[in-house]
Amino acid sequence: MPTYETDEEDYKHYMDSLRDQLKDYFDGGRTKILIDHANLEFSLKKLRFRFDYEKFRNEMKASANLRGIYCFVSVLPNDPKRGKFVSFLEYNGYRVIRKDAKSTYMGEGETLPILEEGATEGGWRSEPEPLRRIKGNVDVELTIYALEHCRLADHIVILSGDGDFRMLVEQLQKNGKEVTVMSTARTQPSVVADELRRQADNFIELDEFRPLFEKL
Repeated sequence: MPTYETDEEDYKHYMDSLRDQLKDYFDGGRTKILIDHANLEFSLKKLRFRFDYEKFRNEMKASANLRGIYCFVSVLPNDPKRGKFVSFLEYNGYRVIRKDAKSTYMGEGETLPILEEGATEGGWRSEPEPLRRIKGNVDVELTIYALEHCRLADHIVILSGDGDFRMLVEQLQKNGKEVTVMSTARTQPSVVADELRRQADNFIELDEFRPLFEKL
């Protein structure tokens, strides 16, 4: 049976190998990261992934020549929880682009895992996700920032699986940018659109790097 020290050493090697894999996607070029928050959070719920935004930024900063990390967030009026989350991001080095959203309740939709501190099964419980029509899509804002504010970047990372970004990726590539899509294909159905994944220069499977980004 391996000793505790051996297990600890193996774990360190494993984490180092993940970091090396992450670094392999970047060649020192100036990198900017654009996060489609709603799409990312949907992916995380599907994966039951307790994502740590602070760890993510630190790991990406260590792996790439990071020149900015932008998070595009739809914010419902009178939502103090989302307001605290936005403040947390801003205090931790994120540039947050907010968009006011409107919500209409439409009943109950798909049952998704919900994170709840102190609950059973590792902090997760399942309940029907409220089916709401939310008008607050950030695709336009993300596209404008990608085309206007990333001119000096060499490498652009998009955290989204939305197929609507395929044309944006193509345009960025025509402008000489390397584009990496970070999402997941390990859900059923896949969160990342096949056309987006095919268009991107690189695809990073979020679930593969869970040990680096997960909240402990």
